[in-house]
Amino acid sequence: MIIQNPQTFALTGPDPNDPSHPTVTVSTNDPRWYQLYTVMGAQAAVVTPNQQAHDNYINQLSAYQTSVNAGRGAGLTPPTKPMMTAVDDLGNTSQVPFVPPLPDPVAQPAPTPAMPGGVDPSTRPADPNIVLAAHTQILLGIQATLAKIAAKLQVS
Repeated sequence: MIIQNPQTFALTGPDPNDPSHPTVTVSTNDPRWYQLYTVMGAQAAVVTPNQQAHDNYINQLSAYQTSVNAGRGAGLTPPTKPMMTAVDDLGNTSQVPFVPPLPDPVAQPAPTPAMPGGVDPSTRPADPNIVLAAHTQILLGIQATLAKIAAKLQVS
């Protein structure tokens, strides 16, 4: 990455005329300055398109994942991962995978098998009072059954 000194406008990067020099700092009156400045501009120019490609993929993946999680993913194609445009310090442009890698779609979880008695644990009542009422009815049924057993056994 080419770095510009904000006070002197000098640029630090590889020597455009001799790549064997890993770093060189050139001032504005050095002919290599314009070469480095052009590469720095190309590096800055790919930031916004890369961010847009990233954000678009994340939005498409989110919409796809929502459909898959809701059970409506059959027949849908997951979004294709875009490549990131990279400009090296010598000005060479290439398409590379995003770093860090973009997330992959997650397969729909397998349905939870129903519990014995036909109760599906994935269904939850919207109101906790419904659960309390159901438990109360079960408890009253158990109490009535125990009262009948106690009466037959003549236990008080």
